[in-house]
Amino acid sequence: MYKKCSEEGIWLLYQNTHLYLSWVQNLEKLVEDLSLELVHGEFRLWLTTASDERFPVSILQNGIKMTVETSGDVKQMMLNAYAHYSNDFEECQNINYRALLFSTTLFHALLIDRKKFGSIGWNCTYDFSNEDLFISKDQLLLLLGDENKDNKIQYKVVQFLLATINYGGRITDDKDERFIKSFVQIFINPDFIKNREKYSFDSKGK
Repeated sequence: MYKKCSEEGIWLLYQNTHLYLSWVQNLEKLVEDLSLELVHGEFRLWLTTASDERFPVSILQNGIKMTVETSGDVKQMMLNAYAHYSNDFEECQNINYRALLFSTTLFHALLIDRKKFGSIGWNCTYDFSNEDLFISKDQLLLLLGDENKDNKIQYKVVQFLLATINYGGRITDDKDERFIKSFVQIFINPDFIKNREKYSFDSKGK
């Protein structure tokens, strides 16, 4: 694929290269051997990767880097997330889905916001991403979409998906694990759904 694209001037994208670092060593040699005389002028090589200290430095030095930084402001993270939801509200008119989507988005934003407090926020560093949120959103849609005729909310299932699978799957510290399992109950619970207009997510009434 690399040979064909480089010769014919096709743009080539390798995604999530941090997941196959053993092969990236081969890619490092290909990049080092790149020559303007040997490749088509329209050829472009794109790589996506999470931060990893094992990633070959020479590849980074030979390319243009773009990074996606998560805003540290909770309100801005909420606005950014809602900007990506596009047509979801039209797909599902269930008011409980909309309420739980809001609380899940807030849960996501606060988990990321805790990172700025260092070891006070988390005992270990975790790379929570928007993909975790979007997967959670899709799962909510499956659980509360039009197929759910009785409109029953399976709170324990949603809590488990968020705290143990989607976000908890990254967590390695037992204290952090205990925290997130407790924290999720503030956002996903029957009291929030019943009193969504007056519900407070913290002791200060916010």
